[in-house]
Amino acid sequence: MKSEIEITEIVKRHGGRHLQFGNVPSWVNKAQLEGVELRAEKIRPFWIQDGSRVYDEAPSQPWQVAIDEIEAKEPEKKSDVQKYNEQTGQNLKTEQVPVDAAPGVIVGIVPDTLTKALLEKWAKMPAFERMLMFQNTPEDMIETRPGPGGKQLKYVKGNKILQELNIAFLFNWSSTIEEVKETETGYWVRGYITVEADNVSITRAAIGTADKHKGVNSEDVAKAAATDMIKKAASSLGFNGDVYRGEV
Repeated sequence: MKSEIEITEIVKRHGGRHLQFGNVPSWVNKAQLEGVELRAEKIRPFWIQDGSRVYDEAPSQPWQVAIDEIEAKEPEKKSDVQKYNEQTGQNLKTEQVPVDAAPGVIVGIVPDTLTKALLEKWAKMPAFERMLMFQNTPEDMIETRPGPGGKQLKYVKGNKILQELNIAFLFNWSSTIEEVKETETGYWVRGYITVEADNVSITRAAIGTADKHKGVNSEDVAKAAATDMIKKAASSLGFNGDVYRGEV
């Protein structure tokens, strides 16, 4: 339903005016013989007879035109994601706000498949603007797992963060593992990532861990620890930092 201000503008175009009537927003036509009121988010037409409102008579044709305009539904606006999907051929559902500096690029959206058109579009943006795309994490990217004391811990899957790095730095980044240790419960990995952002080389170090689980071989656990190291290093650059800072 349109706002009171919008209804007033429509009525003015038809020669009418806003009418003060208690707490019920009301408007009358130029002759002040009929009008409409807004009750419970619905428009209710009326005639004025002997100073009272009569509701059981149909509006006159000229006034019906104004009512039809008031009740007309707003054209459905395409969401940013719908526009994004049309432009890129993706089929994403995450509702986010587009980056002003890069129309058509959606904050936080991480497509599973990168296309030449997407990479060419992102290449026109400074790297630091691309990095800003991933400062706020969409809810449907946030996973949970049991933590100490039954607390639910939030995290983002490693493959999503790796893809964020690919997008932000157009694949111009690398990871280095300096040390791997097997512990009683899993693996411990120390290393760093190096990214190239607008001709500036940035290095961030971190330690990643992964626990052993029944049915999972040691190599996969070690890989998970290495991915955890990359995730933590990326978070120090702001990637999904809201999750790891406990802000979401």
